[in-house]
Amino acid sequence: TNMAGRGTDIVLGGNPAGLASEALRVRGLNPAEVDATTYAEALAEAERSCAADREIVLAAGGLRIVGTERHDSRRIDNQLRGRAGRQGDPGSSRFYLSLEDDLMKRFAGERVIGLMDRLGFDETQALESSMVSRTIEGAQTRVEGYNFDIRKRVVEFDDVINKQRATVYGERNRVLHGDDLNLTVEDALRAEARSIVMTHCPPGLPNDWNLEALKGDLKRAGIEPPQGLEGIVEDALLVDAIEVAALEALNKKATEFGPEIWPRVLRAVILRSIDQLWVEHLTEVDDLRRGIGLRGYAQEDPLNAFKKEAFKLYDEFQGLIRVSIGRSILRVSVVQQEAPRPKIVATNAASASAAPAPKAAVATAAGVGRNDPCPCGSGKKYKKCHGA
Repeated sequence: TNMAGRGTDIVLGGNPAGLASEALRVRGLNPAEVDATTYAEALAEAERSCAADREIVLAAGGLRIVGTERHDSRRIDNQLRGRAGRQGDPGSSRFYLSLEDDLMKRFAGERVIGLMDRLGFDETQALESSMVSRTIEGAQTRVEGYNFDIRKRVVEFDDVINKQRATVYGERNRVLHGDDLNLTVEDALRAEARSIVMTHCPPGLPNDWNLEALKGDLKRAGIEPPQGLEGIVEDALLVDAIEVAALEALNKKATEFGPEIWPRVLRAVILRSIDQLWVEHLTEVDDLRRGIGLRGYAQEDPLNAFKKEAFKLYDEFQGLIRVSIGRSILRVSVVQQEAPRPKIVATNAASASAAPAPKAAVATAAGVGRNDPCPCGSGKKYKKCHGA
């Protein structure tokens, strides 16, 4: 078997409680419903039988563990060996291997085959040698080292996104704990206003400015275009005028909501932007991680490449947060809903009588095993049902 058998000790001679319950079921009795005297008699008989069987097992040398292969990890083999000799009981273990096992093929097959050929062994003879045991342990050590390197590499990739996660969660905590959010929103709104200006008014080319399209985008963003745009020919003056108009629209929005609701609106807008874009960012990073191993064909360390690309994605993510806040803050609206009225339920004798009756208590005997079927007839184990 390839299982380590953890979780329970194998009792030499058998388990008296389990055998007593089984004996009662054979007689057509429910172990959970019999009287204490009947159960005690069955338990005593089972204990005598188990004691006799235990002496037979001890005389034979105790529990014998037979392994049909060696696991890649020595720890699993040691756990399997540990099923024998529990709590001072005698026991032994023995493993049988084949040169066709995966572990032998990958690491020690040719060496052992050469040894057998030199010593004149054929396929029907068993080979026992300390050198073979050391060779197998060396192969297991190499496999364990290989698996350790894989796990270490996974952790190094995880650390990249964990650092970004810590930064994002720190920003969310700052928003949740009620810090002043006006400066964050103002910066985002200024950036959005500059972006609109750059889209329609290329720097240094006033003759190519599309002021009508600029006014249309400003209105759609919730910003009232300032007066006298046609007379502005300098880039800096145009940007300053648009930023002032954006801040005026923001102050008007804050006055509209009032000092009590406005901070909650800011918090909701920022958190929504962070959460939505963070989910998308994690998806992009996960897609990047799946294919970053191909960079190794270009003689580039996939981990370093992943760090660089993940940083670029994170930088874009931070920029998208500011864009989302700038585009949403002037369009937000609050709809107040009335609290639902509590429902009044009439209670009378008829409704009380229609209520389902509570589950009847089940009488249990003191010696019912936790893994025995529950006497209520549900089909579940006693520990999962009325013995919980």
